Amino acid sequence: MNNIWILFFILLYLINPFVGMVILCLLKIVNNHKDKISDTLLFLFITIYACLIQSTRIWNIHQPSDWYGGGYWGIFDEISKHSFYEFILSTEREPMWRLLNYIGYYITDGNYYIFINSITIITIFITCYSIFIYWRKTKADIFTLIASLFLFIFFREYWGILNNLTRQFFSISLISYVYVAKVTNNKIKWWLLISAGLIHTMSFIFIAFLFIKPLYSIIRKKQFLLVGFIFIGISFVISNISIFKNIFAGIDFILYGMNRLENASNPMDQNFLDSTAVCLTAAIIILICIIMNYYSKYNKTNVFYTNVLMITMLICASIISLAPEIMGRMYVSRFYLFPFVLPYFMINRKIIHIVYSMGIIVFFSIRFFLTFDTMADGVFFPKINNFLVWNIADYFIR
Repeated sequence: MNNIWILFFILLYLINPFVGMVILCLLKIVNNHKDKISDTLLFLFITIYACLIQSTRIWNIHQPSDWYGGGYWGIFDEISKHSFYEFILSTEREPMWRLLNYIGYYITDGNYYIFINSITIITIFITCYSIFIYWRKTKADIFTLIASLFLFIFFREYWGILNNLTRQFFSISLISYVYVAKVTNNKIKWWLLISAGLIHTMSFIFIAFLFIKPLYSIIRKKQFLLVGFIFIGISFVISNISIFKNIFAGIDFILYGMNRLENASNPMDQNFLDSTAVCLTAAIIILICIIMNYYSKYNKTNVFYTNVLMITMLICASIISLAPEIMGRMYVSRFYLFPFVLPYFMINRKIIHIVYSMGIIVFFSIRFFLTFDTMADGVFFPKINNFLVWNIADYFIR
């Protein structure tokens, strides 16, 4: 793609981000040609469009959202009342989250909305960037990239949960990047890994997957027994949190996380997650993962993601009645695994994969635009039709 075309698409995107994104996607699909500059531009157009939508998030005090809860607005509102050390060393919520709040408070001059919405936008960008660099490493076709990004940003349920469980999703987005670095370069970004665990305790479950060696191998008959033991072990730990609380006595933020998972009842999780739907979804995903494992002798790059997703779904199905809160937290984290697994299904069957990828692209984008206004009774965002016609300035001047 030459400089004139790049300039044309950038100008078109400034005039109407939605139209610019769609036209570039169509052009890339028709050509089905990989080009470093146009591929990067495509990633940026899709990612920035999602970030622009999130930038319009409506927030008011007393809004029925976790943003108004004690772990979000409550912590941010306390900052001016305490010294730095008093605030950071408090046992209420994880220390890294408190540190981010403290820094954000003074950067934004105490503007909570700018701080918390910036966290969600960063979460979206980090995840999309992880999807993009992973795709480049797999050398998959352009259909796979678009399907991966669309599966993430146009999964309508993701937006409602992102704007409630912001802290958990921010933490998992960091782990997504760590996963990609490990899988593609065999390097662990320790500082991000530690930060993720100190932002939300739930992420320690996904951190543990990094250090389970069999998950990096193709699962054949001999490995199924070992994976079964891993699954049983993790399920036992999750279902018996109270037993392990004594081990971590004195580590306040870990105990806080365990107490939260053991005793808390999140109304959103309980209403949003139906046990039958969870089990059915888990069964379908597990079947897909088994098939992908079978064909992974041709494509070993995504073995780790496939195994992690399969184990996650197995755990969700097995603890749904024993530990529904933990199950809910794990189940919603699937949004950060799907883009690295599902678009790569049948990737070695070219025609089937193209049809499958187009199905993901069309289904999730149409469903997103048809149902977006029903999310949270329409109180989180402006009407969806605005995102089809606004120019880029309209997102900031409202």
